[in-house]
Amino acid sequence: MTRIPSMLSILLLAACGTTVSQDEILVSDDDAFGKVGGIVTDTSGAPIADVTVTAQGLSAVTDADGVYLIDGLEPGSDFVVEFHKRGYANGFSRSSLISWETAAANKVLLEIDGTDTFDAAAGGTVEVGVISGGIERPLTVEFAPDSIVDSLGRPYTGTVIVEITYVDPYDETAAGAPGDLQALAFPEDNEAKEATDPAQLVSYGMAEITLYPDTTLEGEDGEPLADEELNLDEGEAATVVIPIVNPDASIYEAAAGDSLPTWSFDEAKGIWVEEGEGLVDSDEDGLIFEFEAPHFSWWNSDQGFVPTFACGRVVDYLGFPVRSAEVIARGNQSTSTTTTDEDGYYTISVLAGDTVTFTASTMVAGTSDWPADRHTMYIDGGTSQNTCEGDEVPDIGIDVCRESGVVMTDNITSYLSATDATNGDRLRAFFWEAPGDIEYCVNPWDNVGMEDCEQISVGDYVTPHEIDSVDDLPTELRPVGDWLELSTARDTYVLSKHTSNGKPFYTIDTESYSSTDPSYLESNDLDLRGGDALSALAPGDLSAGMGAIDEATWVTIPEEFTSNGVDGPQVMGSGSNLTLNFNAANNGDGILVIGGGVSINDNGQADETDSFMICRFYDDGSITIPGSDMNALNNGATAVSIFRPEIGWTAGPDGLPIRIQAFSGTAVEVDLQ
Repeated sequence: MTRIPSMLSILLLAACGTTVSQDEILVSDDDAFGKVGGIVTDTSGAPIADVTVTAQGLSAVTDADGVYLIDGLEPGSDFVVEFHKRGYANGFSRSSLISWETAAANKVLLEIDGTDTFDAAAGGTVEVGVISGGIERPLTVEFAPDSIVDSLGRPYTGTVIVEITYVDPYDETAAGAPGDLQALAFPEDNEAKEATDPAQLVSYGMAEITLYPDTTLEGEDGEPLADEELNLDEGEAATVVIPIVNPDASIYEAAAGDSLPTWSFDEAKGIWVEEGEGLVDSDEDGLIFEFEAPHFSWWNSDQGFVPTFACGRVVDYLGFPVRSAEVIARGNQSTSTTTTDEDGYYTISVLAGDTVTFTASTMVAGTSDWPADRHTMYIDGGTSQNTCEGDEVPDIGIDVCRESGVVMTDNITSYLSATDATNGDRLRAFFWEAPGDIEYCVNPWDNVGMEDCEQISVGDYVTPHEIDSVDDLPTELRPVGDWLELSTARDTYVLSKHTSNGKPFYTIDTESYSSTDPSYLESNDLDLRGGDALSALAPGDLSAGMGAIDEATWVTIPEEFTSNGVDGPQVMGSGSNLTLNFNAANNGDGILVIGGGVSINDNGQADETDSFMICRFYDDGSITIPGSDMNALNNGATAVSIFRPEIGWTAGPDGLPIRIQAFSGTAVEVDLQ
């Protein structure tokens, strides 16, 4: 049997649905979980394998491409993602999850600059050469005797291996700093020196100093403590001298004799915290900063300033908002990261008077390496966290296809004979993992101009909407429960879950055909009308990481296309114009015409060598398909379908866009002579 379906999809035959609501508990938001993933690279962009990434007590290891994914995280804001591999400085990022989604958290790790050792019982000074201001300079740490303890607080008296990594804030190593330059500073009137006030740092230099034993330590149970770090005993301190450089802007310059705050990186909070003061001095190569460190992690020589804020939005290829995207702002003095909210918006701290570049990333199809816009702008400042007037960043677009499903609604009248008009209404739905490549977000009609026609090859039609063969879908289909309810004001229709080779889809159809008798047609009762608003309900599926769907209005079916020129099979010459007058409705998406025959085998698969025609016309009451376009169709019986489309997107439970398509129109058989 040869026919062209109304939605550029081959009809999946299924039993008639029921109008009885299902009795099943919806997946609760209390059960929500999500994922975090990203790419770990070095400063050259090369991936780093075998990095242990930890968040909320769960871990994953990066693969050969530097990619990791941690599943089963609880939704929440500002949790810390930690990156660890011996030979590299520890890395940290902050991320947020809303529900069911995959948040992005990428990281650049820095190779350590060098190692030195000392005897814990005797104490001593270690020194490693680092690059600061473009030249090699020494970074030294002096330890008192008997000042080292292991991770359980037990005195350690053996050889200590000291790994040192330095960051010059004004070269490529700045990308590997932990977190960003957001901080908590001492309030002016806080005599207890408890850091609570938000600040944005201007860094002069930072370093991670990590201590390891030269032998494997054992825990209290006798098991080895792999890569367990040592630290200073409570009440002890080490004297640190790091080289520093002045920032480009002279307003922030430091000079010998200045006192600057010291800041350590709080690994639990993922933010810099003010701890004390150090002294700026100089040697023959430039400025140095000396301070007392009571513990070891990352340390920073900075000035803290009250930040201003910039605001913006992140969208994907479809223009749909991307939630939990990682946004990065980098300037001469500003380095900040944040994540977008459920509508794709963000507010990020930056320094007034700085020129800042903004970009973003999202995790889709196992990678976050998708091209994204980069917007550079001067920050006027003077804006609060709630108002970013004057410092609004243009939308950051990421060239990624995040579309994760389609719900198709057909309000159709099928003319199969001169006297018989059949109800051809249909409801179908498919959900899948977002594919990533933008070619999968392109529909054939997207590039067809108004008052124009295009010939489309089935073999070239590569999108997740190609449902002529479920097994040919480019991504895995996934369930949203055992049923999906779509309701109008009059009826509720339950689309049962069906499977093809284990892959789930949802369908209810008003037409049943026989593969052995092409003339057989059974018409079922499905009453869809122009103007109907469809609501949706689905229970969700925990195993697929899909929450419940509960939408009051998913789509409104457009007014049905009716024409006094369509009343049964049309017989015409293949080179003749086809002109129809109809009820104009000025639908913004125009009138869509699909014509041609696509051969379908017994497995419901389309012949990829076939082609069909797509035309778009203004919804002004008349259309004419030129004979040259009709002539491109094969002679014989074919089908022409004429619709008003309503096409849009809604957010699924995981925040990914689901395409909602409502077509309302007519299908007629045409005999081309």
